[in-house]
Amino acid sequence: MYSTIDTVTKKINRTTLIQLLNDEVRPDDEVDLTDAADPVVIRFNEAADEAQGEIDPYLRGRYTLPLAVVPKIITSVSDSFTIYHIYERRNRENMPDSILSIRKEGFKLLTDIQKGILDIGVANEPQNLSNEITVNKTDCDREFNKDVLDKY
Repeated sequence: MYSTIDTVTKKINRTTLIQLLNDEVRPDDEVDLTDAADPVVIRFNEAADEAQGEIDPYLRGRYTLPLAVVPKIITSVSDSFTIYHIYERRNRENMPDSILSIRKEGFKLLTDIQKGILDIGVANEPQNLSNEITVNKTDCDREFNKDVLDKY
């Protein structure tokens, strides 16, 4: 995952994060954000996975996935998308405009990365970026060979 609880809590405070993810209505001090089995952490990981699932298609084809080192810009976009998914659980109809605007800007950045306009500083380009098309057919496989087509 590109986002962690530590990176996301730099953008959204811990209390808000817990309130948005705590379906069990436990006091905030009973939530252990370091316990992978805690339901709040599980919900957080689901949101972070969803964010990564939105980011990877933009990176695929330009970079080899998974990224060996995750650039800060990817973590930042992932954090914003994760926060969006966390808010979406409770506020699907009333999403804050700031969250929607940050998400929109994240997609713009990803599009620029995909097009090669924005360099994320990752050197590992995939092997198959040429504009060549490789096929496994020969002239013998054609139903309408050159002789047949020349008749028309």
